[in-house]
Amino acid sequence: AVAGSDWNYYLFECLGTFKECRKLHVTASHYDDPVAVALATSSLLSVALHGARDTEPFVCVGGLNTQKRASMAESLRGDGIPVSEPCKRLPGAAPKNIVNRSREAGVQLEISVPLCRKLENDEGFRQTFGAAVRRGME
Repeated sequence: AVAGSDWNYYLFECLGTFKECRKLHVTASHYDDPVAVALATSSLLSVALHGARDTEPFVCVGGLNTQKRASMAESLRGDGIPVSEPCKRLPGAAPKNIVNRSREAGVQLEISVPLCRKLENDEGFRQTFGAAVRRGME
């Protein structure tokens, strides 16, 4: 819903159990898959979507591109999606963070468990969320 047919898209996903997937966790500043790094460093902007363990429904908006970060927060809020910006707990501010390696850095979205579940199960919400993210990056 975010990438559509005109944005580059890279997915790191575990299809195992929570316990199996937890072992695969890599912090964004240590993520060095050559394909992902090449994509990020050859891009003008980046947006990263991460799942967060928070139990309240909200999106924590971080990343080094402060202008796009503020635009993203405004866009999400405009569609009634609760937002915390700037993200204090998971700021996504490390220069080596994969989202910040594009030319103009990027925006990192930490999506809480309730909103992740809603994205998985509600096509309408998924489309609304995707459109809000795209507007936030314009």
